Amino acid sequence: GHWTYVLDAESHYAYLRIAEFTDRTDEELGKVLRQMPHARGVVIDLRGNPGGPLPVAVTVTDRFQTTGDIVYVASRDEVHAHSAAGQRTYWADRPVVILVNGDTASAAELFAGALQQAERAELIGEPTGGKRFIQSVIPINEAGDLVLTTGYYAFTPIRQDAAGKPIIEFTGLVPLVPDTFVQLDAAQWQAVQSRWLTAALPDPTAIDISAILAADPQLQVAVARLKEHCTDE
Repeated sequence: GHWTYVLDAESHYAYLRIAEFTDRTDEELGKVLRQMPHARGVVIDLRGNPGGPLPVAVTVTDRFQTTGDIVYVASRDEVHAHSAAGQRTYWADRPVVILVNGDTASAAELFAGALQQAERAELIGEPTGGKRFIQSVIPINEAGDLVLTTGYYAFTPIRQDAAGKPIIEFTGLVPLVPDTFVQLDAAQWQAVQSRWLTAALPDPTAIDISAILAADPQLQVAVARLKEHCTDE
């Protein structure tokens, strides 16, 4: 799900939360971005995002990254590079700041890490969960499902083989390290999650943006970084 605010009406900084990646995320994101043509920069909130389908994360990343490889995905038989097409890119000239924490995982880490690797976005918050492997869920019966790990991914190849093909290695959990570390204590994190529930109410325009910023140190730093980027332009 997504919800948006203009964090700074004068400077037109946008805020977008992606709660999880689903088959509808790319389409919904495209609609949201088209509704904000005057935004000078965006904060994308991935805190608490558990991930979702890898192809969706790659497609969404392509909306912000113009060139280069997005990610290398290794299966049993081969390594495949997913590259940015550059034909659907939004806001190629506008700053992007991404909020992450320990509950940011899987496809959400792919999106954040790819844009960080390409120097397209700055990460703010806490180290992520480090889940860089790909899993498939197979329903078994009413008692539960079977979860299979079918591959893993990396943002750069470890080396190349004799034929020049990229090689990546699975090294376990590898958290993304934010560019700017800002930690929330338990009470602050609970307040952020409560704010998300409030934002789902029928009238989000009634929400006090200044109060939201005051209660969220990570978001405060993200907005400050957007202002710095825009000042440097």
